[in-house]
Amino acid sequence: LEVIREHQPQLLLLDYNLPGLNGIEIYDLVHSTEGIQPIPSIMVSADLPRAEIARRNITGLRKPCRITDLIQTIESTLAQTIS
Repeated sequence: LEVIREHQPQLLLLDYNLPGLNGIEIYDLVHSTEGIQPIPSIMVSADLPRAEIARRNITGLRKPCRITDLIQTIESTLAQTIS
């Protein structure tokens, strides 16, 4: 959270299956922390929790994926936040 506050990223790229906290838990923690603006997010995982990411309006991308698909998803997600 300190790094996010300091750098104010324009996008979070999260994996669902992380040790300790999963990607959904990290997203929820970031988005419930006072002083951090909502950050658009992309969940990239072999085990996408479709209902969970839909409820949070997180873009999902199933692994393995092509790098071109990842780049296109990043560009699309960022374009939605600008408009």
